[in-house]
Amino acid sequence: MNERQFFMQLTIVTFCTTILVWLFSFIPVFYDYQILSIISIVLFVSISIVMYFTGKWGVKHNNKNTFITLMYAYMGGKMILSIFVIMLYYLYAEPTTNLFILPFFFVYFIYTIFESYFLMKVNK
Repeated sequence: MNERQFFMQLTIVTFCTTILVWLFSFIPVFYDYQILSIISIVLFVSISIVMYFTGKWGVKHNNKNTFITLMYAYMGGKMILSIFVIMLYYLYAEPTTNLFILPFFFVYFIYTIFESYFLMKVNK
């Protein structure tokens, strides 16, 4: 997968995710959590870009375990960062319900699928 394909697919995934998050906002319980959804989209787009370029570097590295090590590090780091973002949002925004987490995990799920897809393409 070349850079042009990656950025085109990332743009499509981001556009579709943004539309779905916007549609979520029409459900009254999710209306107040639009900011968290936008923050999560920006966060996961940034992580995807970094993963793509370091993944390409890891595949070309002399040590074949570099790619796998990088991906495990990103998976763990992404989980920890997600927990950190959710905790910060919970502490500062003081949401009235715990349902604020659903749009965040929806975005997390979409980008995890996309990252798995493009990393398989990069690794070929």
